[in-house]
Amino acid sequence: MMKITKNQSDKIANIFMIIFLAYTILASIIITMLLILNVNDDSVTFIEKYRIFIEQ
Repeated sequence: MMKITKNQSDKIANIFMIIFLAYTILASIIITMLLILNVNDDSVTFIEKYRIFIEQ
């Protein structure tokens, strides 16, 4: 069994923090995008709006 030093455990904790923050930011961006695209729904489905959004 490898002995993990304090420094290594701090590095591992930092990596997990960064990954967690990245996922949270990504999730919030996706949610805001969904909300923005779903505003003013004039019988246009979300998928069509998303396709138009991607094509631009």
